Amino acid sequence: AQMTAFSAPLGIAMGAAVNTFMDFDATLTEISARTGTVGADLEMIGDTAKQMGADTVFSSQQVLDAFLDLTTSGESVTNALEMLDEVTDLAAAGNIELGQSADLVTDILAMFQMEADQSREVVDSLVKAAGSSSASVDQFGQAIANVGPVAAQMGLDVDDTNAILALFAENSLKGSEAGTQLKSMLLNMVRPVDGVQAQWEALGISLYDAQGDMRDINTIFEEMNTVMADLPAKEQNEAMQTLFGSYGIIGGQI
Repeated sequence: AQMTAFSAPLGIAMGAAVNTFMDFDATLTEISARTGTVGADLEMIGDTAKQMGADTVFSSQQVLDAFLDLTTSGESVTNALEMLDEVTDLAAAGNIELGQSADLVTDILAMFQMEADQSREVVDSLVKAAGSSSASVDQFGQAIANVGPVAAQMGLDVDDTNAILALFAENSLKGSEAGTQLKSMLLNMVRPVDGVQAQWEALGISLYDAQGDMRDINTIFEEMNTVMADLPAKEQNEAMQTLFGSYGIIGGQI
């Protein structure tokens, strides 16, 4: 009876360890099937996950799952290996799951047409924005999911977008609502309707350069601030309503 009392917990622990290794090996097998990686290269992926499991707050299984997420998102084996450090750093800094971190990084790279070797820029931008505002990394992720493609089309980069979202966060606009607000603002600004175009002309501001390309959005906003400061409150409100729309005006006023 005494032997059973001592050996039962040990048996449970050993069983959990066996299951963990089985999951680890199963994940390696799936990686091999998806990427065609075999032999020494596959073993190297496993060794990398084990080493990161020892060096970070995440387990080797979690790291390997994140690697699988990266390759499933379309990253090559080489790129996925290079991005693991950034993905684990973002997950740790933002207190989010590794899988969520991997998805967030790859989604933003795709939205802003960035390369895998720019993943550090993405992570640093998110961490900096979250650190300088009351919004979390998760909330920035929700916001960018809504506005990312539109922001990129309008010439905003990741830092510009996160800076605006951080400003929104300090004015109680966070998460998906913040992203929707910014998207509404940006889309309304370029609406090809007479009222919007006439308002830009009245302010003496052009959205496009001589080649028809979008001018720097920060420069446009700076020019707006300068011109609007000299207008009566009534004209300011009417201009904002026209340029940003009834929904986007909330963000425009920030």
